[in-house]
Amino acid sequence: MQWALALVALALIGVAAVSRRLTGSPVTPAMIFVVFGLLVGPRVLDGVDLPSRGSLTRTLAETTLAL
Repeated sequence: MQWALALVALALIGVAAVSRRLTGSPVTPAMIFVVFGLLVGPRVLDGVDLPSRGSLTRTLAETTLAL
C-alpha cells in the first residue's frame, strides 16, 4: 500500500511521456491506464492492493477521474 501513490504517479508520467505518439494510433490513454492497473494490481504484480472501501482508494479514484 505504501507504493500505491508512487505507482499512480508513474502511470501519469508514463502516459504523459507517450501522449504525443498516441495521437494517431488506435490506442488511447485510457487503455494504457487499464493495462497498467491490471499489471500492478493484486492479480499480477501485487503492487497495489487497496481495500475497496478505504479513504486512500477513494482519493486515488477521484483524482484519476478528475485528471
